[in-house]
This record gives sequence, structure tokens and C-alpha cells, in this order.
Amino acid sequence: VGLKDLDWNKISFGLDVSVKNFRGRNENLGFKLAFGYDPEFRISYSIPYLLLAEQLYLNLSLYYGKMFNKSDKARTIFGDDFEQKYASGFVTLGKRFNIYNKGDIYLGFQYVETPFFMKGISVSDNRIDRILFAGLNYVYDSRDLAQFPINGILTSFDFASKGLGMNDINYNIFSFDYRHYKSIYYDLSAKWRFAVRHTFGKNVPYFENSFLGISDRVRGHFTNRREGNSLFFTSVEVKYPFIKELN
Repeated sequence: VGLKDLDWNKISFGLDVSVKNFRGRNENLGFKLAFGYDPEFRISYSIPYLLLAEQLYLNLSLYYGKMFNKSDKARTIFGDDFEQKYASGFVTLGKRFNIYNKGDIYLGFQYVETPFFMKGISVSDNRIDRILFAGLNYVYDSRDLAQFPINGILTSFDFASKGLGMNDINYNIFSFDYRHYKSIYYDLSAKWRFAVRHTFGKNVPYFENSFLGISDRVRGHFTNRREGNSLFFTSVEVKYPFIKELN
């Protein structure tokens, strides 16, 4: 893409800092600050051994930002692009059962402010949505190397209940992701993936839709966008690193 083809109104720049093991207990503290298109501020904290004997871990996260609408359906209804303010915070308490299995529960709050009110674009009866949510998550990870796996399986399951009936908001998000890595011959390896994301309930807003081309992308079709309540994704890849150090 040439410089003359770039949309300079959609350029973002920022700072992303991670402080690892800052108290000697493998705690991580993260900061992210972005300006320009979709500005945001994010702070996160994690400790993998909140209670060492029980193998309990804790994650905390706070977020505030402005984001242009990503839903083509919402854009069609309104007739133009529009910007929404987002704020969220959640706490996660989890347990590692063994080297491969872990599960957690989380509780959080989500704030979404739209400059106008339209049903579907907003989930409540006014332009500001205040959404309490709770969820469950499970992960099985037997990959030999998380960054560049050759063998192993990564499976994750997540279920979140949004609104919990408060302010007449009640919908759910279910997601499942299965990735299988297998060595074929020396450095030649293959990967198979199957993923599902499904939203259902009384009143699912457009900003909670399942998106292809944003959160999940098809190689060679990164800008090909689709959206709906359900997303089903599968892919098969074969990989050979010509320069291992640049895998």
C-alpha cells in the first residue's frame, strides 16, 4: 500500500508498557495509552500465584476509550459512521488444575455511551448502556511453545452473561476455540483450527455481534468483513520456516 493510499484520519499511535515480575512474585503490570483514531487508556494487573498452595491466580483490568462503530448494520441504520465511548473493568479469579488445565470466573462492568439513541445500537432504553456481566472460562493448553507451536492442542471455552436482567438487559455470549498443531516432517508442521462465537438472548446490541474481519480474519482476506449473531470459523495451514530465527 502506497503512502498516498493511506487514510491518515485512521492512524493511531501510542505507548504500550509492561512491567514484569516487579515485586519478585511474577506479578505483571501493564499500561497502554493510544492517541489518534480510537484513542484508549488501559491498565492491567496479574498475579499467577495469589494463593500458592491452592494454585489460584488473579487478574484485574480497567479500560477507557473512544471507538468508531465497527458494525456495518448499525452504520446502515444511522446512515454514517459514529463514535462511542467505552469504559470497562473486571476482575478474574482462576485456578490452575495442572500444567495443561486452568479455569476461572470473572465479574465486570461495561459502560457504552452513544451520541444518540436508536434501539439495537443501544441495548437499554437510552443512549447510555450500563452492563453488569459475569462469566466462566476454561483453557486446555498442551502446546510445546506458545509463540511458535509445532505440537500440541489449545482449546478454550468461554460463556458470559451480560446484563443479568438489570435495566431490562439480558443476553449471552458463548465462544469455543480449538487449535491442533502437529509436526509432519522435521520443520514442516500443520495447524487445524475450528472456532465458534454465538450471541443470544433478549436484546443483543450490534456492538456485541460476532465479527469476521476484525476479531477473526481469513488470511488473504483481512478486509473482508461479515457480522451476525453467529460465527463459525475453520482453517487448515501448513508451515515451513525458511529462517527459524524469524519464525
